[in-house]
Amino acid sequence: TFLYTNRAARETLGYTRQELEAMSPWEVDDPETAGKIIPEVMRELEQKGTVRFEAVQLTRNRQKIHVEVNSCVTRFQDQELILSVCRNITERKQAEAELRLYESIVSSALVPIAVIDGNYTFQMVNRSYSEFWGSRRKEMLGKRVPEIMGATVFQQTAKPNVDRCLLGESVSYCAWFDSPAKGRRFMSLNYYPHVNAEGRIAGVINIANDITEQHKTLEQLKKISHDQQAILDNVPAYIYFKDARNTIIKTTQSVAEITGLPKEAIEGRDSAEIYPDVADKYWADDIEVITSGKPKRGIIEPLPAKGGRTRWLRTDKLPYFEPGQE
Repeated sequence: TFLYTNRAARETLGYTRQELEAMSPWEVDDPETAGKIIPEVMRELEQKGTVRFEAVQLTRNRQKIHVEVNSCVTRFQDQELILSVCRNITERKQAEAELRLYESIVSSALVPIAVIDGNYTFQMVNRSYSEFWGSRRKEMLGKRVPEIMGATVFQQTAKPNVDRCLLGESVSYCAWFDSPAKGRRFMSLNYYPHVNAEGRIAGVINIANDITEQHKTLEQLKKISHDQQAILDNVPAYIYFKDARNTIIKTTQSVAEITGLPKEAIEGRDSAEIYPDVADKYWADDIEVITSGKPKRGIIEPLPAKGGRTRWLRTDKLPYFEPGQE
C-alpha cells in the first residue's frame, strides 16, 4: 500500500489522503496496461534499484491519465521501500498523438510537402516530396535545398521566391523542374511562412502540385485558339462574336482594319462604344437571334469605317450555343 502521498498526487487522482494511503499502487493503475508494465518494472528495480517508465493511471472517476514515473529502491527505518515520483504527462501524450496524426496525414498526402528553415535546410519532407526528387526522407533531412534541387535551379527559380516568403509573404508561382524519378514536370508551388511559437518566421512551408498535364492541355488549347484565329483572320469577311450583354468578345483582323482600331481596342468592349450610331440597330437583330435561337441572314446594314466612310454589308447572324445547350 501507499505509505505516503503528497497533495499533488491526491488532487490529481481525486482521493483524500486517508483513501489513497489505504490503497495499493496497483489499484490506481489501468488494468489494461498494468499487466504488461508491472513485471518489467519490478525486474528493473530488483536488478538496478531504479527505473523510469510511463504508465496509465485511473482517477477516482475512472478517467485515464498518462504519467511518467521515476522509481527507486530506498531504505527507511530498516525497511526497504519504493520511492516513486510521478509527473502528469497527459497533455504531452495528447500533443504527441496529434503530432503523429498530423505527420501521418502529411506523409500520406499525394502532393509534395516540405518545410525548410532560414538556411534553406530541409526540416521536414513527406513521402511525395522525397519521391519526386528520387531520394529518401531520412536522407533529405538536414540537407540544404541546393544539394537536392541543384544550385542553378535553386538560385534562379526557388531562392528568390523562398526569400520573399521568409520576409512574411505567401508566394505562388509555376515553373519547370527536372525530377530524377518523373522527368521534366511543370509544378505549381505555394510557399507559406512557417511561424514558430515565439511568433517569428522560422522557415517556409512548401506545398507543390504537379500540373504538367493541365499545362500541356492549356498549351494545346492556346495553339488551337491561335490556329482558329489565324483561319478566321484569313476569311474574306468581317467576323465578330458577341455575348448576351452586347459585348464584343472576339473579332477578326478584317474588322480591325476596316474600323481603324486594333483588335485589343475592340474586344471586351460594348458595341455602343465602337459603333455608337448603329449599335441599337445591331443589338435589336442580335436580341432576335439570341431569343429565337435561330439564325437571321441577309441583313443589309451600314458599317462605320475609318476615315468617316460608311460601308454597306450583307450580314448573317448566327446563334452561338454553349456545349450541350443546342
